[in-house]
Amino acid sequence: MNPANDLWAFWEATKAELADTPADATMTPAPEMSSESVLVYHVSMASFGGRRIGGWFGTPPVPPGVRIAGLLWLPGYGGVPEAATALYFASKGFATLVLEPRGQGKGSAFPDGSDGKLVHGITDPHGYAYRAVVMDCVRGLQVLQNQPEVHPDRVAVAGGSQGGGLTLMTASVCDESVRVVAAHVPFLCHFDFVIEHEIETAPYVNLTRYLAEFPERREIARRTLSYFDPVNLVSRLRAPVLLTLGGRDTTCPRETIEAVFEAAPGKKALLVEPDAGHEWLDDTRTHMVSWLNHYLG
Repeated sequence: MNPANDLWAFWEATKAELADTPADATMTPAPEMSSESVLVYHVSMASFGGRRIGGWFGTPPVPPGVRIAGLLWLPGYGGVPEAATALYFASKGFATLVLEPRGQGKGSAFPDGSDGKLVHGITDPHGYAYRAVVMDCVRGLQVLQNQPEVHPDRVAVAGGSQGGGLTLMTASVCDESVRVVAAHVPFLCHFDFVIEHEIETAPYVNLTRYLAEFPERREIARRTLSYFDPVNLVSRLRAPVLLTLGGRDTTCPRETIEAVFEAAPGKKALLVEPDAGHEWLDDTRTHMVSWLNHYLG
């Protein structure tokens, strides 16, 4: 479905609503996870609608007055964000915030848990689950940029699967704040393809089953999803973007990712692992780190 006429007005109004809630961020040291080379903190912050969210912040020790590149890492669907991810990217030189938006980690913000998130509030873009989730990601970006270790003009957003889709949404609605983007096998893309082909693999199957149960809601659901689909949002994305896909991925079919790649107007790269499914390969992770370093250096 083509973008709604009020697509960008919708997102500007949503960001303005987020701005009504101060971040009130706290960083609590986690010495049991820290080392001489990486310092780890548990993060808490206030987000959209006043809900508190969390995450992990990891950074190499940085001398006072020195600022380094920052990375906002966004989680997969239903996964629990882990400090280990912050440790990994901090060991590569990035001050890293691994975000735990609502619906992840301890407790769910949605009545049916992660299985219900994809269709929760789908008949109204203002009430759709991912409106608040994307604002959690925007708030995470703001908190990351305000850390004394982080250079606010050298910040990346990245993630895999749902985190890849959220990366593309967040970077698109905050384009001027993001230097570079990396989305591994991104979920939440090209919903028209997903609906038309009635994808039966999780998590898209939740949408397929919902529309089979409520066929009369098909068009209104498509309209809501058009506000969130990276195929529509990346038109404003100017940061260089790396996309990856697995040739045998049935969770996020290659057509959904290729559509985003075609829609992205700026500098972009598509890494195809022909024999990979919906998974991480060591080479993919290494390539992503190289991509981030190239544009954040």
